[in-house]
Amino acid sequence: MAQKTTLSISLPAAAADVWRVVSEQGPLLGSRFLGWPCEKGLGAERRCRDRNGLPVLERVIGWDEGWSYRVTLVQHSLPVAWAEGGVQLEREHADSTRVTFTVDYMPKYGALGRLLDAAFLRSRLERQLSALIARLAAELGVGGPEVPAAMPLAAG
Repeated sequence: MAQKTTLSISLPAAAADVWRVVSEQGPLLGSRFLGWPCEKGLGAERRCRDRNGLPVLERVIGWDEGWSYRVTLVQHSLPVAWAEGGVQLEREHADSTRVTFTVDYMPKYGALGRLLDAAFLRSRLERQLSALIARLAAELGVGGPEVPAAMPLAAG
C-alpha cells in the first residue's frame, strides 16, 4: 500500500520570497546537493547524494511557477518501488505563506517492506522534511520556527 508523509507550516514571509528559496534550494528528497546550479522547470534533473553518500537523481514531473513543484526519484537507494515528493505554497496573507512538503512512496518487499517502513523509512522521510523546513526558515531569515511533527497518512 502506498504511503504518504506530509509536513506543513506557516512562515512569516511573502509567497514570492518563499518560492525563490524552495525553487533554488536543491533536491527535495536527496540530502546533499552536489554543488552545480539547481535546474528548474518541468523535466529538470537534480543530482545529489543521500545521507550515506549514495547517488540520488530526482526529475521534476510537475512545475507551477511560483506555487508548486513535484519530483520523482529516478535513481536512489531507498527500499521503495517508487517515490515522489512535492512542495506547495499557499498565500495566507501578504506576508504569510503556508508551505506544505509531501512524500508519496511505495515500500518494496511486501510485509517486510511495511516493517522497514514502520521501523525506519517513515521517520527518515519525516526528518528529511523537517530539515527542509528548518533550512527554508534559515534561508528566509525568519528565525527557527518550531517545526510540527509530520503526519503520516495512508494514501487512499
